[in-house]
Amino acid sequence: ARRHIVKAIEAEKEIKIYEITEKLKGRVVIRSPVYDKLRSKFVGMCCQLNSIANTEGKGRDDFTIDILLAAEDTLRKVSSSKSKAVRKLAEHIKTSFINIRVLLR
Repeated sequence: ARRHIVKAIEAEKEIKIYEITEKLKGRVVIRSPVYDKLRSKFVGMCCQLNSIANTEGKGRDDFTIDILLAAEDTLRKVSSSKSKAVRKLAEHIKTSFINIRVLLR
């Protein structure tokens, strides 16, 4: 399990380095093929950790970055006045992703 944690930490560092590099260029990264690939790799590693940690077979390892991307799109397109429930769900998904990143720093 340690090896998987180390890989997830390294994947998070790759994302952070990319974000910092882009920020130094004056860009705010929202979506790019490179950024999505890095985050997809990280999500896959988190899913793998989840399946290893849940020894009773309840760990999910079938999630992809598509859920996060849909949540981010929803936050950009759907206002609170349109649908509070949809926005709240999208915010929870985004916050969960951020929290796991912070945990692995």
